[in-house]
Amino acid sequence: MDWDEIMAIAGLAMLVGVLVVLGLSTLPSGQVLMLVVLALAVLACLWRQTRPLIFLFIGIGWCWWSAQGLLALRLAPELEGRSLQATGWVASIPQEHPDNTSFELVMQQLDGRSPGHRIPKCMRLTWSKYSRVPAPSEHWRLDVRLKQPRVYMNPSGYDYEGWLFRHGIGATGYGIHDQAERLDDALRLL
Repeated sequence: MDWDEIMAIAGLAMLVGVLVVLGLSTLPSGQVLMLVVLALAVLACLWRQTRPLIFLFIGIGWCWWSAQGLLALRLAPELEGRSLQATGWVASIPQEHPDNTSFELVMQQLDGRSPGHRIPKCMRLTWSKYSRVPAPSEHWRLDVRLKQPRVYMNPSGYDYEGWLFRHGIGATGYGIHDQAERLDDALRLL
């Protein structure tokens, strides 16, 4: 085999590994994944003909690690439905509807905690009965009620949860209108 054939087989094997993980309904735990990959990697090393399978395992591991990283930025379940104080910057052009406005907020703090593990960096909010529409790059402090991004699936409908996932939005919710406060006029590049 020449170098081009080896690279084609390696790329195809990695693609199959990624598709295996994407085809799962839930991600396996890290321990289960490591045991399976380790056992299959040992088998692949023992038999020369199965060495391209190493790239399959690399694809599985890479996709699993990437998905775990994105899922770790979703809202912690224990914070769902509670009144929380959020501070951050408006990161999108607010979309005005007849009875509400929706926009994305990049978090500075959520109840005094910085974004990180189980505290989303970005959330999509709906704000009803507002006296003032927030503008892009404005700094706000507001009370919010959040939930993890999930929707009921309609097989032929739009995948809103997938859209939120791809855009790194870790929570959705609404702002409590009478508790909002604009903090300053300084613009911040996001």
